[in-house]
Amino acid sequence: MRLGDDRVKKARVQQLRREYEALKFRDGEKVEDFALRLQALVSELGALGKKMDDEEVVGKYLRAAPKRLEPVVVSMETLLDLSELTIEDVTGRLRAYEDRLVPSA
Repeated sequence: MRLGDDRVKKARVQQLRREYEALKFRDGEKVEDFALRLQALVSELGALGKKMDDEEVVGKYLRAAPKRLEPVVVSMETLLDLSELTIEDVTGRLRAYEDRLVPSA
C-alpha cells in the first residue's frame, strides 16, 4: 500500500509542477486572484514535501505578470533585491499599481 501512496503522491507533485510552470494571469484577472491561485499551488506542493523558496516563486510571479503591470515589474526587478521579497510583498506592490490603473467611479 505504501508504494501505491508514494506513486500517487509523486504523480500529484508532477501535476502541480506542470500547473505551476504553465500558470499565467487570465485575461482581466486581478492581481489578488492570481496571487491566491499561485499561493494555493505553492502551499499544496509544500504539503506534499516540495517546498519552494520565496525567490523562485517571486520570479515566477513577475514573469507571469501581464503587460499592464510591466512598469512596476521592471521597477521591482531593477530597484529591489528580489531574494528578499515574498508573494505578499509583490502582491501588495502590484495591487497598489493596479488600483491606480482603475478609473474611480
